[in-house]
Amino acid sequence: MATVSWDEVAGTVRVTWGNESRRFVEMYRANLSKVSVSKFSETIHVIVTSIWNDGAGELRFSIGSSVEITDSLLRI
Repeated sequence: MATVSWDEVAGTVRVTWGNESRRFVEMYRANLSKVSVSKFSETIHVIVTSIWNDGAGELRFSIGSSVEITDSLLRI
C-alpha cells in the first residue's frame, strides 16, 4: 500500500510504501512548491518539487507492479 500525505500550511509531504507488517520506504520533504499525483493504468506516479534558498529538488515515485524512486537534489 502506498500513502501520500501533505500539509499545505507547513509545506511538507510524506510518501510511504509497504504492507501490513512492514514499511519498505518512507520519504519526507519540506519546502514544497508542487505535488503532483496521477494514475496511469495500474501505476501511481507522485512528483514532489521542493525549492529553498540555495537548492531545489524533485522526488519521483512510481508504484505499481514494480516500484521506481528517483530523488534529485541540486544546489543552485
